Amino acid sequence: MNLTVNAADLARQATWIARAVPPSRSVPVLGAVEVTALVGGLRLRRTDYEVFVEAVLDADGGANATILIDPGNLVAQLKPIAKTVTGVADLTITDTHLTISSAERTVKLKAMNVGGAEFPTWPKFIPDDADETLISARQLARALVSIGTDDTLPALTALRFDEGMMVSTNRIRLSRIRYDREGGITASVSGAALRPFAAGDEAIFIEGGRLAGDGARIGIGALRLRSADERISITRVLDADFPKWQNLIPESAAVSVMFRRRDLLAAMGKGEDVTLTLEEPDDEGQGVMRVVSTDRAGDTEIEQSIEVTYLAFAGELPFTVRLARTSLEECAKGIASGALQLDANHPHKPVVLTGAGYDDDFHMMMPIRMPA
Repeated sequence: MNLTVNAADLARQATWIARAVPPSRSVPVLGAVEVTALVGGLRLRRTDYEVFVEAVLDADGGANATILIDPGNLVAQLKPIAKTVTGVADLTITDTHLTISSAERTVKLKAMNVGGAEFPTWPKFIPDDADETLISARQLARALVSIGTDDTLPALTALRFDEGMMVSTNRIRLSRIRYDREGGITASVSGAALRPFAAGDEAIFIEGGRLAGDGARIGIGALRLRSADERISITRVLDADFPKWQNLIPESAAVSVMFRRRDLLAAMGKGEDVTLTLEEPDDEGQGVMRVVSTDRAGDTEIEQSIEVTYLAFAGELPFTVRLARTSLEECAKGIASGALQLDANHPHKPVVLTGAGYDDDFHMMMPIRMPA
C-alpha cells in the first residue's frame, strides 16, 4: 500500500497525536499510535481509554492498511523529512513496517511490539440534539488557567462547561471565560484532555453527546472536540461534582480600579509574592498603585508605581493586598483586554481581575495573609 502526503502536515499532526495522550508503560498497545491508510487519506489515532484522539490528512493514493508505531520514534524521524525541498513524503505500509520516503531520505519504522494485543475499538459518538458550539483555542487556554493538578481531587482537575461559560478552579484561584451568551454545554471534562486543543489560533467545535455502549445501548456521557484542521478528540464526561462556583463570586467591590495590563506585568518583577497598595485618588479619580515584588526569603524587594483610574472606593484607603506572583501573572495574561479591572473588598478576601468594562474574562485569586 502506497500513498503521498504533505510532509510538514504529517509531522505536525504526528507531534500533536504524540502529545495529546499520556504514554502508557503498563499497557503497550496504549503507548502506540495507529497509522491507517485510507483511500485519499491518512489517519492517526491514540487513546488511553479516557480520551480518544485522531487526526486525518489528505493523501494521494492509498487503500485500507494499518500499522502500530511508536509515536516518539515517528515524530523524531519525521522532523528531517518535513524539511526536505520537495515537501512531500511517500508512505508504504506493510504488516511489519512503515516506510517514509522523501527525495533525500528514507526511514523504515518497525511495527511496535504490543504483545499481540488489539488496538482499542474506536467508540461511536452519539451527539445530543443541540448544535455544535464554537470556541477559540485562545478562549480555551484562558479557561484552563486555574485548572487543578491534584489527582486526588478529580473535580478540580476538570473544566466545567456551565451555561455558556468555561470555569476552572484549584481552590487558590478561579477562572471563568464566557463563550456563549445564550447557553451551551453543561459538563465537566478533564483539563488534560482539553489542553492539546488550547494552543494556536484554531477554531474548535464542541459537541455534547454519549458513547455507544454494548449493542444498541447508549453509554457514558462524552464531549467531542473538532478543530478546523481535522483534529478530533472524544473524551468522557467526569462524574465528580464540580464546586458550586457561583456562590464564591462577590456581588460588589469596595475598591475598584482600572489600569493597563502591560504596566502591571512590567511592574510585578520575578519575585514570589506581589503586594499591591492603592493610594488615595485625586479629585478626578486618578491615582497610583504601588507594586512591590518580593522573593520568598525577603532578600530582594522591587517597588514600582503604575497609574490607575478609580471606579469605586467605598472602603478605607490606602488598601493593600498580597498575591502570589505566578497567579497574578497567569491571570493577567489570561485576559484578552489590554486594560484590566481589579475589584477587592478586604485584604484577606478574594480579589477579582477582569477585562476593564466587561466580564467575559474573569479571574479570582485568594490573597496571601499578611502579618498583622
